[in-house]
Amino acid sequence: PYESALELPRWNTPSKAVVKKQLLRAVPIQYPLQTFPQFGGLEVRKPIRHLWLDVLYKNMTMKNAINRACQLIDYIFQPICGSVDYEFTVSPCDDKGQRILTYNWKLQRLCHDGLLPKPIVLNDCPYIVWSSPLSLGITITTSLMMVFCVVLGVFFVYLHDQPIVKLANVPLSLLVVLGALLVYSSIL
Repeated sequence: PYESALELPRWNTPSKAVVKKQLLRAVPIQYPLQTFPQFGGLEVRKPIRHLWLDVLYKNMTMKNAINRACQLIDYIFQPICGSVDYEFTVSPCDDKGQRILTYNWKLQRLCHDGLLPKPIVLNDCPYIVWSSPLSLGITITTSLMMVFCVVLGVFFVYLHDQPIVKLANVPLSLLVVLGALLVYSSIL
């Protein structure tokens, strides 16, 4: 994998014969631990090779080339960003039934790539906001149905001697009306 380094003019001299043989036999570093995925970034980005290429081809000073390689290695070994690296704040629900989630990085950002959230996200509220028109419609409809249940209960109590009401089993009918009243009250 390092044959391209042999083409550099400084490596073609006879004094570099030992280094030339080592480069011909060199193999990529093997990484047995699969639990550390950032280590593979050294094979992909080759910071040490770039260090020498910066010095030889770009005429960069050794100090600058080392600083650049160290920055690249630091970047490679930074963890991949995930949900543990940021926190979010949730605003109260607005009239449109949405709330704003604002994501902020915890302390200093020490990660890269991965799943990066948008800074501001609109999210639907898990409930209907009282100030919305939909809430007003549900409240009016539920209130009307509760009034209907009360009227129906009064109807059963007042006309309990009528034969048609007796056939409907008044205690059971009142229990059903009471259950319907509880269901409607749970909506409010």
